[in-house]
Amino acid sequence: MGEHPHTLKSLDDALDVHEDVKAAAKDATRDDPATVVVGGAGLSGIQSAGEVAEFRDRHNAPIDVVLVEALPEIFPPGDSEIQGALRHRLEERDIEILTDDPITAATADHIEFDEREDLAYDVFLWTGGVTGPSELADVDLDAEHNRLQASSNLQTGDERVFAVGDCSLVDQGDDEVAPPTAQAAWQAADVAAENVARAIDDRPLRTWTYDDQGTLVSIGETAIAHDVEVNGVAAPVRTFNSTPAKLLKKGAAARWIAKITSWSRAMKAWDAL
Repeated sequence: MGEHPHTLKSLDDALDVHEDVKAAAKDATRDDPATVVVGGAGLSGIQSAGEVAEFRDRHNAPIDVVLVEALPEIFPPGDSEIQGALRHRLEERDIEILTDDPITAATADHIEFDEREDLAYDVFLWTGGVTGPSELADVDLDAEHNRLQASSNLQTGDERVFAVGDCSLVDQGDDEVAPPTAQAAWQAADVAAENVARAIDDRPLRTWTYDDQGTLVSIGETAIAHDVEVNGVAAPVRTFNSTPAKLLKKGAAARWIAKITSWSRAMKAWDAL
């Protein structure tokens, strides 16, 4: 994609996207609205498109939001039930969805597709294809797209190096790797920390297997929950939305903030989650 799209890897990235969307809306009119394109309809892409639509609706801004996915359906890891629920919510928020045609190139003002006509844009955010930090490109370890190959004990080819999260490809057997999600990273981090201590003491390392506890997706101020488990108990409804899903999504975010800071700080952030 070159240098043209925004990416979303840090707080500064998010602030840059916000400022560019705000500036594009300021220069747009109802007859000539700004176009914000989000490339990649995984979790990050869906939630980013939802946030842009939320900004548009809250400020009554002249913005068209377009979500692009190369594969035939949005949220490729999901089953048809959650894909349908997400598509319904996105279209309800007036987000245009383009699928089954990959983006092949991007210039400073338009996107090129394999088959479709070029699409002009004012802001382009790229969330497709998970890559690790650029610093890992020169590391002398087995890696793919800056993501280090790791065994199920989180150890890489160098026994002194453990990897979790977006910088890892953790073996899960049968040629599968753990998904690049916050939920997986959180689970793996606990095992990695314990294994660092075990390695120092020359004790056997624990193995880790990803435990899928469900999916929580925000689309602006709404949320969808799918196959969610709370304390090991599955929710009575497989896919649900509205207020219960929103509270569950905010609760999960608050729990994460509390784990790395405190519950008092998490509660102060509740309204912004």
